[in-house]
Amino acid sequence: MRMKRLRETQPPAPDTMFTDWIVPVAHPTPDKKPELLPQRVLRLSIEEISDLCEAGLIGMDDVLRPLDADEDHPSTLDVILRPATMSEFQSLFAAWIDGPWEAWAKVERPRRLSISVYNKIYQIQQRQLAAGDDNQIELVWGRRHGALEARARQALDPRSRAAC
Repeated sequence: MRMKRLRETQPPAPDTMFTDWIVPVAHPTPDKKPELLPQRVLRLSIEEISDLCEAGLIGMDDVLRPLDADEDHPSTLDVILRPATMSEFQSLFAAWIDGPWEAWAKVERPRRLSISVYNKIYQIQQRQLAAGDDNQIELVWGRRHGALEARARQALDPRSRAAC
């Protein structure tokens, strides 16, 4: 038997506006959708903060004086931004998840399953090589035979007919 070795593919890159907002993961998987961070702290100018307040995206409780500020009235302040208050941002992120990311995940799921099967067979082959020619390993390849045989036995069992 020969199998072509597949490689995992990376998910599509999100728009640059989401780059620092996505919860980092060591190994992206098609079984778990990316998530947004619950909040981020950014250092913004007074004008930018004013614009965010007017838009209703932040409250005055979200504006903090930087810890490393030496002057009495710093020109920039720290602001806590939360995606929960940014509905348009969330809808654009959801569109990316439902569009390009979900299309990648749909193709990648069977690929990852094939990679898993390949890795298991490769491990068996490595064990066989390590054991040497004296210890043969037999690989039995089958599909659903055991389940069909179990159902046939159950159908022939008189106790199962009595229950019907």
